[in-house]
Amino acid sequence: MNRTAAGDLRTVFGAAYLVVSCAMSCQALAADAKQTFLDNCAACHGEDARGVKDQGADLTTSPLVKRSSDATLIEFLKMGRQPDAPDSTMKLLMPAFDYLSDEDLAKAVAYARNPK
Repeated sequence: MNRTAAGDLRTVFGAAYLVVSCAMSCQALAADAKQTFLDNCAACHGEDARGVKDQGADLTTSPLVKRSSDATLIEFLKMGRQPDAPDSTMKLLMPAFDYLSDEDLAKAVAYARNPK
């Protein structure tokens, strides 16, 4: 095999390795996001983020989730919301999750946006 072919082969195998590594890392991040959501949100919003009757909103269709940036949702999660807040459609308490890190809150938001 000549040097050019060998170099091309190394490039192809190197790229394939990066793709596999990235896929494995993405799977691990997705699993971590799901676990964070399950541990902190699923009791009211369900394992599939579709809401639990009389407990929490369906986040997959929530106008708040759809219109808000991740940063806005993270701030919302830190503060929570009282049942009598004017923008509360279900009139339920949304507890503050100010004890979670921004990273964990971002994971929960990511899962809520795409619960798969």
